[in-house]
Parts: sequence; structure tokens; C-alpha cells
Amino acid sequence: MKKLNIILVTLFAIIGAILIYKFTVSDKNNNSSVTKITNEYTMLGENNVFKYESIDLIANTLSNGTGIIFFCIPENEWCNYYAKYLNDVAVENKIDEILYLNIKQDRQYNTSGYRKIINTLKNYLYKNDEGNKSIFVPNLIFVKNGNISSFNNDTCFMDNNLTPENYYTIEKINEFKETLTNYVIKYKEEL
Repeated sequence: MKKLNIILVTLFAIIGAILIYKFTVSDKNNNSSVTKITNEYTMLGENNVFKYESIDLIANTLSNGTGIIFFCIPENEWCNYYAKYLNDVAVENKIDEILYLNIKQDRQYNTSGYRKIINTLKNYLYKNDEGNKSIFVPNLIFVKNGNISSFNNDTCFMDNNLTPENYYTIEKINEFKETLTNYVIKYKEEL
């Protein structure tokens, strides 16, 4: 009887440990995207709508899906400000999700997913120093059923002497948020 009690206690302990691990890992996975982007974009808080996605899912969304897509690179200080103001507008307008991709490596290595995106966006993109179409950041795209309704990369070519801290005055912030709000309204009307 004593052996049976030890076996049962051990069995329950193992099952309990498995359940605790399962729920802990599941909860961490649900919050990992928010935590990761909050760490990368320091102006964002935990209440943000960005969701990390693979380049393949984003390429497919651009080709025939619906969503809001944000390409950026955390090391680019313009992206930090853009992400902050974009998130503010999204939250204010009840947008639940913006698909996010750090485009740096895919662009650097010219991956097949990157080439697919370039082909889809070729009419919207500028050429890089080598004469090839490229995604410059920050870059925001609204797409419905594979049709681009709005595209914005207005701050991707700012003067090197101008910092986002100096550029984004109260007036510029309000103007920028109004532009983004108009994109959101247009996007929601098309849904």
C-alpha cells in the first residue's frame, strides 16, 4: 500500500509539473510578440497591436490577403517614432492587429520571400544605390484582398541632419496621426 501511495504521489507530481509547464509556456508564447516588440521599440508600451509574422505570411497577405502591414528595423530611430504614433492611431481606431516584420535580414540577403514582396510592391518602391527596387523603412501598407489601398513611407528618406526628435513637433505629430487615421478609416470602409 505504501508503494502504491508513493507511485500515485509521483504520478500526480509529474502530471502537475507537465500542466504547470504547459500553461506557463503557452502564456509566454502569447505574450512573446508583444514583449519582443516592446523591447525593440522603446516608445511602445505593452498595450500595442503589433504581431510578428513570417515573411511568407506577409508576402501571401500582400498577394491575396487583407491586413495592415508594417515593415521596419528596430535600429532605425525613425521606426521607433513611427511605431509609437501608428500604435496610438490603431488603438484609438480599434484596430486589433498590425502585422509586423523586421525586414533587415530579408532585405540584406535578398531572400525569396523578400523578392516576392518586392515584385508585389514594385509600383510603390524606390530603387536602392544598386538600382534595385527596395523596401525602405518605416513602411506601412494597407491591403484588402491583395489590393493595396494605402501605402506610406514618407519618413524613410529624411535628411541625415534631421532627427525624429526634432522633426516630430506637436503639429507634425497631429498631422501624421491624421494621415494615418485617414488610412485606417479608408481601410475599415473597404472591409
